[in-house]
Amino acid sequence: MSFTKDDIISAIKTVFDPEIPVNVWDLGLIYDIDVSSRGVPARLCRDGRTRDPMDSTVNQNGENLVHGEIKGVPDNFSAQPKNFRDDTLVTIKMTMTSPTCPMAEELLEMVRVAAESVAGVGNVTMELVWDPPWTLDRMSPVARLELDLTEEGW
Repeated sequence: MSFTKDDIISAIKTVFDPEIPVNVWDLGLIYDIDVSSRGVPARLCRDGRTRDPMDSTVNQNGENLVHGEIKGVPDNFSAQPKNFRDDTLVTIKMTMTSPTCPMAEELLEMVRVAAESVAGVGNVTMELVWDPPWTLDRMSPVARLELDLTEEGW
């Protein structure tokens, strides 16, 4: 994994609710971010067999059989299938300020695209959740200050 949960959060902070001038993270719309491994995918080796990329198996000549470390294979050669995905899956649980939010689909897509900018296309799954219901208490102090929802602003 070449990214952290904090990298995903930084990307999500670039997504703003179109109706409220605060990002979805500080609004408290993101309930959970799970970063997990789904197993290391096999890669095609020069000999036509598949190998785990972490396997350091060598052939009888002492050459490593893992792609990219085989003498004579061009650097721009890719044995990965076109639909190859990293071994890391990100699942984001997100809610809306209201079940009738007219921007729900757009916000989910914007967050997914932002997270994929870090995790890779196809590696992010979005889950829309309603429990617990969103309340103002979920907002960060930064969001409260931006919207003048501090105790002084009530």
